[in-house]
Amino acid sequence: MIAPLEESHIDQVCAIEKVSFPLPWPREAFLGELSLPYGKSWCWLEGDRVLGYLIAWKSFEDFHIINLAVSPEARGRGIARNLLRHALEWARGARAERSLLEVRSSNAAARALYLSAGFEVVGIRKNYYELPTEDGLILEKRLEEK
Repeated sequence: MIAPLEESHIDQVCAIEKVSFPLPWPREAFLGELSLPYGKSWCWLEGDRVLGYLIAWKSFEDFHIINLAVSPEARGRGIARNLLRHALEWARGARAERSLLEVRSSNAAARALYLSAGFEVVGIRKNYYELPTEDGLILEKRLEEK
Protein backbone atom coordinates (compact mmCIF):
# COMPACT_ATOMS: atom_id res chain seq x y z
CA MET A 1 0.00 0.00 0.00
CA ILE A 2 1.26 3.48 -0.85
CA ALA A 3 1.09 6.01 2.00
CA PRO A 4 2.53 9.45 2.71
CA LEU A 5 5.98 9.16 4.24
CA GLU A 6 5.91 10.07 7.92
CA GLU A 7 8.54 10.64 10.57
CA SER A 8 7.74 7.24 12.09
CA HIS A 9 8.95 5.61 8.83
CA ILE A 10 12.35 7.33 8.69
CA ASP A 11 14.41 4.69 10.52
CA GLN A 12 13.24 2.02 8.08
CA VAL A 13 13.81 4.35 5.13
CA CYS A 14 17.37 5.00 6.34
CA ALA A 15 18.02 1.25 6.54
CA ILE A 16 16.91 0.83 2.91
CA GLU A 17 18.94 3.87 1.88
CA LYS A 18 22.12 2.47 3.48
CA VAL A 19 21.97 -0.78 1.52
CA SER A 20 20.91 0.92 -1.72
CA PHE A 21 23.39 3.75 -2.25
CA PRO A 22 27.15 4.22 -1.75
CA LEU A 23 26.58 7.69 -0.21
CA PRO A 24 23.31 7.31 1.71
CA TRP A 25 21.35 10.32 2.86
CA PRO A 26 21.57 10.95 6.61
CA ARG A 27 18.45 10.71 8.76
CA GLU A 28 18.34 14.52 9.02
CA ALA A 29 18.00 14.84 5.23
CA PHE A 30 14.90 12.65 5.20
CA LEU A 31 13.42 14.52 8.15
CA GLY A 32 14.09 17.79 6.33
CA GLU A 33 12.25 16.55 3.26
CA LEU A 34 9.09 16.04 5.31
CA SER A 35 8.92 19.74 6.16
CA LEU A 36 9.51 21.19 2.69
CA PRO A 37 6.42 22.95 1.33
CA TYR A 38 7.32 21.80 -2.20
CA GLY A 39 8.29 18.27 -1.16
CA LYS A 40 6.20 15.14 -1.69
CA SER A 41 7.20 11.81 -0.19
CA TRP A 42 5.55 8.40 -0.24
CA CYS A 43 6.39 4.95 0.99
CA TRP A 44 5.26 1.42 0.23
CA LEU A 45 3.96 -0.26 3.36
CA GLU A 46 3.15 -3.86 4.11
CA GLY A 47 1.66 -3.75 7.55
CA ASP A 48 3.96 -1.40 9.44
CA ARG A 49 7.00 -2.37 7.37
CA VAL A 50 8.42 0.10 4.84
CA LEU A 51 9.60 -1.69 1.70
CA GLY A 52 10.26 1.32 -0.52
CA TYR A 53 10.05 5.09 -0.77
CA LEU A 54 10.01 7.95 -3.25
CA ILE A 55 11.00 11.55 -2.50
CA ALA A 56 10.12 14.32 -4.98
CA TRP A 57 9.84 18.09 -5.34
CA LYS A 58 7.13 20.02 -7.17
CA SER A 59 8.48 23.35 -8.37
CA PHE A 60 6.34 25.35 -10.75
CA GLU A 61 5.82 23.17 -13.84
CA ASP A 62 8.50 20.63 -12.86
CA PHE A 63 8.22 17.50 -10.76
CA HIS A 64 11.72 16.35 -9.79
CA ILE A 65 12.17 12.82 -8.48
CA ILE A 66 14.95 13.11 -5.91
CA ASN A 67 15.24 9.64 -4.40
CA LEU A 68 13.65 6.25 -4.99
CA ALA A 69 14.67 2.94 -3.44
CA VAL A 70 13.24 -0.45 -2.56
CA SER A 71 14.47 -2.87 0.09
CA PRO A 72 16.68 -5.52 -1.56
CA GLU A 73 14.47 -8.43 -0.49
CA ALA A 74 11.40 -6.73 -2.02
CA ARG A 75 12.92 -5.81 -5.38
CA GLY A 76 11.38 -7.24 -8.52
CA ARG A 77 7.83 -7.05 -7.13
CA GLY A 78 6.80 -3.82 -8.89
CA ILE A 79 7.09 -1.61 -5.82
CA ALA A 80 9.31 1.00 -7.50
CA ARG A 81 7.08 1.00 -10.59
CA ASN A 82 3.96 1.51 -8.46
CA LEU A 83 5.55 4.29 -6.39
CA LEU A 84 6.69 5.98 -9.61
CA ARG A 85 3.25 5.64 -11.22
CA HIS A 86 1.58 7.05 -8.09
CA ALA A 87 3.98 10.00 -7.95
CA LEU A 88 3.53 10.84 -11.64
CA GLU A 89 -0.25 10.69 -11.30
CA TRP A 90 -0.02 13.07 -8.35
CA ALA A 91 2.23 15.39 -10.39
CA ARG A 92 -0.23 15.45 -13.30
CA GLY A 93 -3.01 16.35 -10.87
CA ALA A 94 -0.79 19.13 -9.49
CA ARG A 95 -0.40 20.45 -13.05
CA ALA A 96 3.26 19.60 -13.48
CA GLU A 97 4.25 19.61 -17.14
CA ARG A 98 7.30 17.39 -16.87
CA SER A 99 9.15 15.12 -14.50
CA LEU A 100 12.94 15.14 -14.19
CA LEU A 101 15.51 13.01 -12.43
CA GLU A 102 19.16 12.02 -12.44
CA VAL A 103 20.35 8.43 -12.43
CA ARG A 104 23.80 6.84 -12.37
CA SER A 105 24.82 5.87 -15.88
CA SER A 106 25.71 2.37 -14.58
CA ASN A 107 22.39 1.78 -12.80
CA ALA A 108 20.82 -0.46 -15.43
CA ALA A 109 17.82 -1.49 -13.31
CA ALA A 110 16.83 2.10 -12.53
CA ARG A 111 17.40 3.21 -16.13
CA ALA A 112 15.21 0.35 -17.38
CA LEU A 113 12.44 1.32 -14.93
CA TYR A 114 12.47 4.97 -15.97
CA LEU A 115 12.74 4.31 -19.69
CA SER A 116 9.85 1.83 -19.52
CA ALA A 117 7.80 4.54 -17.76
CA GLY A 118 8.34 6.92 -20.68
CA PHE A 119 11.35 8.91 -19.51
CA GLU A 120 13.97 9.89 -22.09
CA VAL A 121 17.64 10.76 -21.62
CA VAL A 122 17.98 14.50 -22.27
CA GLY A 123 21.46 15.22 -20.91
CA ILE A 124 24.49 14.16 -18.94
CA ARG A 125 25.94 15.62 -15.75
CA LYS A 126 29.64 14.84 -15.91
CA ASN A 127 31.06 13.34 -12.70
CA TYR A 128 27.77 13.96 -10.90
CA TYR A 129 28.08 10.99 -8.54
CA GLU A 130 30.83 9.93 -6.14
CA LEU A 131 31.96 6.51 -4.86
CA PRO A 132 32.63 5.82 -7.64
CA THR A 133 32.84 9.03 -9.62
CA GLU A 134 30.37 8.61 -12.42
CA ASP A 135 28.23 10.58 -14.84
CA GLY A 136 24.59 11.15 -14.09
CA LEU A 137 22.03 10.84 -16.85
CA ILE A 138 19.31 13.49 -16.85
CA LEU A 139 15.94 11.95 -17.69
CA GLU A 140 12.72 13.74 -18.53
CA LYS A 141 9.12 12.73 -19.07
CA ARG A 142 6.47 15.05 -20.43
CA LEU A 143 3.37 14.70 -18.24
CA GLU A 144 0.59 16.01 -20.42
CA GLU A 145 0.64 12.63 -22.18
CA LYS A 146 -0.24 9.44 -20.28
